[in-house]
Parts: sequence; structure tokens; C-alpha cells
Amino acid sequence: MLPTVKDAVPHPLESAAKWLQYMAGFGITATSEMTYSTNMLKGYEALTTRPDSPVRMSLYHMAIDSDAGVQVASPDPAMLRKQGVKLWADGSPWVGSIASSFPYLDTPAVQHAEIPLGPGGTAMMNYSRVELDALLAKYAPMGWQMSFHVNGDVGLDIVLDAYEEALVNNNLMGTDHRWRVEHCGGCRGDQFERAVAMGVTISLGPFQYIYWGDLLDGTMFEPAIGSQWMRWGDAVRAGAHLSFHNDGPVSPPIPLLNIQTAITRTTDTGQVHGANQIIGIEDALKAETIGAAYMLHRDDEIGSLAVGKYADLVELSMDPYLAEPLKLATEVKVQGTWRSGRKIDLDAYMQQIQAVEAAGTHPVDHAAPFTAHKC
Repeated sequence: MLPTVKDAVPHPLESAAKWLQYMAGFGITATSEMTYSTNMLKGYEALTTRPDSPVRMSLYHMAIDSDAGVQVASPDPAMLRKQGVKLWADGSPWVGSIASSFPYLDTPAVQHAEIPLGPGGTAMMNYSRVELDALLAKYAPMGWQMSFHVNGDVGLDIVLDAYEEALVNNNLMGTDHRWRVEHCGGCRGDQFERAVAMGVTISLGPFQYIYWGDLLDGTMFEPAIGSQWMRWGDAVRAGAHLSFHNDGPVSPPIPLLNIQTAITRTTDTGQVHGANQIIGIEDALKAETIGAAYMLHRDDEIGSLAVGKYADLVELSMDPYLAEPLKLATEVKVQGTWRSGRKIDLDAYMQQIQAVEAAGTHPVDHAAPFTAHKC
């Protein structure tokens, strides 16, 4: 890739700014970078410190970096701050690399994708338990919020076991640590109950259900597993501080579509799987607002409108409570985003970024992330 990166992305700051502009167009005012490396810092400083920067950014440093525990002195912590350390427990359901106790179905689609039927179990973990314990023992005393990508039920059991030991060893059990687990597509409701009891927060990705729910139920996995993928109903019933995410460019960042899917359990083809996981619009809205802010340790600043907070908000064309549930994402239009009580001018933001890139004051090293991480 290295010989073509500069040609493919000749203006990296402008390209990244277009993504933030795109997110803001769907009503997003704050987000997290879950694959942060130090070489990205200058770029993110430029992106988040312009007068019309639309999105607040929380950074989670990849644990594979030797400097993942280093503090970041942000020029504007209200807009850019390093929040935690990110690890990947297992892989992806779409390529058969999740640590699960259940097998794939022997269907033409699974065969065509050359996915081993499994179950993969612990063999699909990216770390041994000893390695996980060592990493948590390294970063927990530094005060970082820990975050784990995990999709399989076996993977989540191992992560929660490791979390429990680290929390106890560092006298964090019962404190306001808010350690995180992300995705949790094939995980169980009782695991969510255990996470809540430990103070662990849960972020679910409705995109996995929206676009692949029909495949998950009956083609990839038996219905008892596939229909229950992304158990947001169980998470709410467990009392979780739940948030929703879109996993960057893997899927369009459309919070209103996440909310529509959560309250209807309907895929992009109109099919319903696992209606028992439907939640009410109040809980779905919380997952995109105050629940997400809580997970970022920012609920005292953003996520709701209250005296003393930043007055970040999205302007909608109509009350989402009054929209037809199956048409919520199309009936309700985003008409603008506001940051700190001021409406953001997205066209002005792009001009501000273009000026920074033209001046060359925040150079971006195209090659650094690829050189550092060959995989």
C-alpha cells in the first residue's frame, strides 16, 4: 500500500475533515477514535481546534503501541483528550475469527466465505489470559479507562474474568472506572448482568444487525444465536449504561437509523429477528446521548442539556417520539448541529482545514501507521 497512499489520499487532513463533516451531518457532536496512535496527534489537533470544528474527540490508544500509556497534552481538552487504552480480544464474525462457544452453520454462504465451522473458542483469542493480565496490570495503575473489542461469548467471559482480577488487584472494584466492552454481538444476557455488576459499560453496534441480521439468523448461525445478535434488550434489562456505535467507516454513522432499528428490530430488508430485544425510544435515545457520554466519562459535560454543560445539541426537523417507528430515520431530518451553544458552519470548517493543510503547519505522516503496524 505504501507506494500508493500519498496518491490515493493527497490531502489527508481534508479527507479526515470530510468524515467529521459527514458525521456532523447525521447529528453527531462527539465521538471516539478507538484506533489511536501517537503519529495521529498532530492531525487530530488540527481537526478539532478550528473555530467550526464540529465533533469533540476522545482518543483510545491501541495497546499494541509501546507508548500506549503516554499522556497527551491537548491544546483544548474540551475538544480533544486521550481517554483510554484499546485492545482486541477476538476478531470478526464475518471471517470466522470470533471466540465463541457456538459453531457456524454448514450453509453455502459460510462455505463460500471459507469460514471454519468451529466453534473457534479460545483459539480465536488474540491474547492468552496471561498476556491480558499483564496488559491490564500495566495500564490500570496509570488510571486509563480500558476498552475491549469482543464479539464472541467465550471472548467476553475471558475479558470479564481478566477485568475482575485487574479491578480487584488495583482496588477499583466498586469505583467509577467505567471500563468498556465493544460490539458483543454474539454475547449472552447473563454476561451483561455480570458486566453491570462489575461497573463495566457496554457499547453495542446496531450496524451488525441492520446490514447482516438476515444472514446472521439461519444462514451463519442457528436462530437461537443469530436472531439474538446484538442483545440491546437484554442490556437495558440488565441495567447497563448502554451506548450505540457505528465502527467508523465500516457502516454509515447514522444515529437515527440506530434508534429506528433498536425500537423495531428491523433489518435493512424489512425483516424482524429477535423481537424480544426491542427497546423503547427513550432507552434508544439515551444510548446515543447520555449513555454514550457516560461511557466517555463526559456525562458531566455533554450528552444532555443542563446548566453547566456545553450546550452541544442536534437540531431535528420533528420530534422523534412522534415519528413512525419504521420511518424514523427518513422522516426525521438533521438540520444542524450546535457546539457550546453555537451553530456549526460545516462549509466554514472545511475552509479552515484547507487553510491549515495549505500552510503545512500540521503535517501528516502517511507512512507511519503502515510502517509501525505491518498487519
